Amino acid sequence: MYNLSLLAGQINAIADIQGLTSLHIHSDGNSIVQKKDWRHYAIYRLSHWGLKVINDVEITEQESLNASAQFSGLGDLVLNCLPDSLLEPLLSRLRLDKQAEGMTAKQWLHTADPALKSVLSKEALQWRRNATTLHQDDGQWRHRGRVHLNYLIELTSSATEKLNTLHREWNGILNELVRDILVDYSQLNVYMRKCIEKL
Repeated sequence: MYNLSLLAGQINAIADIQGLTSLHIHSDGNSIVQKKDWRHYAIYRLSHWGLKVINDVEITEQESLNASAQFSGLGDLVLNCLPDSLLEPLLSRLRLDKQAEGMTAKQWLHTADPALKSVLSKEALQWRRNATTLHQDDGQWRHRGRVHLNYLIELTSSATEKLNTLHREWNGILNELVRDILVDYSQLNVYMRKCIEKL
C-alpha cells in the first residue's frame, strides 16, 4: 500500500497555486511519480482550478471521471468531518459565505449545489485555520490525527485482505462444511451420541 498522506500532501501543496493549467513533475528526485495513483489524485485535486495537462499528456474526460470516482469519497469524508467553526472560514475563502446566510455551514452543505460541494470537498482536503486561530497544541492534534488515520488505513487494509482470502477459499470451506454435514447425517446415531457427550 502506498503512503496516501505523502501523496496527498505533495499534491495538496501544489493546489495552493490556483489557476495552474499545466503540471510537469520530473521523475528524477521526485518519489511521488513512483506512487501508483499520483496522476489520478492530481487530476482530482487540481482540475477544478483549470489543470489540463500533466507531464505533457492532456487530461481526458474519462480520466477526470475516473479520478473523481476514485477520490470523491475521501473529500466528502473530510468535508463532513469539519465542524462549523472550520467550515465557515472555508466558505468565506471560496466566497460562498453569502450563499450560506441565515443557516449554519453544515445546513448549507446539505442543500449546496453538487458542483459547489465538489469544489468545497476538494479544498477541505488541505484546509488550514488562519494563523490567528492556531493553538500551540495543533502539532499534537495533527500527530494524533495521523496516528488514527494510519490505524484506520491499516484496519481497512487488513479487513480487505481477509475478505479477499475468504473469497478465494470459500469454495473449499463450503465443500468441507457440506461434506461434514453429509457424513454426520449418514451416521446419525454416532452424530447424536457425540452431541449428547458434548452436552
